[in-house]
Amino acid sequence: EQRGMRFGSHTHTHPILARSSSERVRDELLQCWALLRQELSSPSRTFCFPSGTLRDYSVRDQEIVSSVGLSAAVTAHGGRAGRLRTPSEMYAIPRLAYEPTTTGFQWQVGGVLGTVPGARA
Repeated sequence: EQRGMRFGSHTHTHPILARSSSERVRDELLQCWALLRQELSSPSRTFCFPSGTLRDYSVRDQEIVSSVGLSAAVTAHGGRAGRLRTPSEMYAIPRLAYEPTTTGFQWQVGGVLGTVPGARA
């Protein structure tokens, strides 16, 4: 964090939320969020679903993420986030996988660069 890295919530023990009770999901989120707030000066309010594929979380889980005070959630099903039209879309934002090479990263975000004025690889 002192070097500019942001950390956000990902649950406490990494369960697949769709296979967990509502109580466990809430406890996992609250415990993780409490630890982040204790250890960091400015944790990200964005949540990342464990595994995050379409079968690993549900609308119920999105609602719980919202109810504990987190402002958004990202998934692991690939894609670029378009314009978010409804509040519920803030809790299922697609994301690109981590690309470790500069060339791979430039290729991966290439479609985005053409839509952002002044953006360069």
